Amino acid sequence: MYAGDNEGFLAGCLGNPTAGTVWVPGNLNFNAGNSANTDKSLLLDRKKGALLGKYLQNPEVFKCPADMSFVTISRKAVPRVRSISMSQSFGRNPSEKPNGGAGQWLPYSRFLTYKHEGEMARPGPSNLFVFLDEHPNSINDAAFAVKCDTRDGGARIIDFPASYHNGACGFGFADGHAEIKKWRDKRTIVAASFDGRKGMSLNVATPNNPDVAWMQDRASAPK
Repeated sequence: MYAGDNEGFLAGCLGNPTAGTVWVPGNLNFNAGNSANTDKSLLLDRKKGALLGKYLQNPEVFKCPADMSFVTISRKAVPRVRSISMSQSFGRNPSEKPNGGAGQWLPYSRFLTYKHEGEMARPGPSNLFVFLDEHPNSINDAAFAVKCDTRDGGARIIDFPASYHNGACGFGFADGHAEIKKWRDKRTIVAASFDGRKGMSLNVATPNNPDVAWMQDRASAPK
C-alpha cells in the first residue's frame, strides 16, 4: 500500500526519519530513559517518521506476543513496543540520493538493495524477506543485517533472529506470504533475556551455519 501511494518506492530500513526514508524511527535498548522503548507514537505518527503507521494503525502489530521484553521504569516493568525489524536490503543505500542506510553489511557494493518494488526480480518477491522477528537482545535500530559476502566457512551472524517460537522465527516476504523458519543450528538459538540483564554479542563467526545460508539466500542477490 505504501509503494502504491509512492510511485512504487519502498519504505527504507535505515535513514533519517525527518527525511522520510525509514519505515520506523527509534533505537531500542533496555534503558529506562530511552523513550523509543515505550513510545507507541513512534510506530504510528508520520510526523515523527513512521512511514507505515497510517497503513497499520494498531501499534500492537509491531511486537510479537512471544517477545516479553521490558524496561523497568520507576520499579514498574513496562513492555517494549517493537520486536519486528526490516531487512537491511530495503531502501536507498549510502551511494544513492537521498542517502539511506540499506545494505551496509551485505555490502551494497556487491549485493542488490531494493528501493523500488520493480527491482525485486532477483531473487524474486517470494524469495526475498522484508520483515522478521529479531531477537530481543539483538534488536536496536530498525534494520536487520545479513552479511552475504562471507559464506560457508566464513559465515557470520551480524544481528540475531528470534528463536522464541520453539527454536523458530517468523518472516514476512515481499510477495506478502509469511513463513515460520525452524532453526537447524544450535548456534542460531540463543535464550532471550527479556529484562536485558544478560547481554548478547553481535557480529559473531558461525562457520558453515545452514541458518545463515538460508537467510543469505533470501536477503539479496549478487549484482
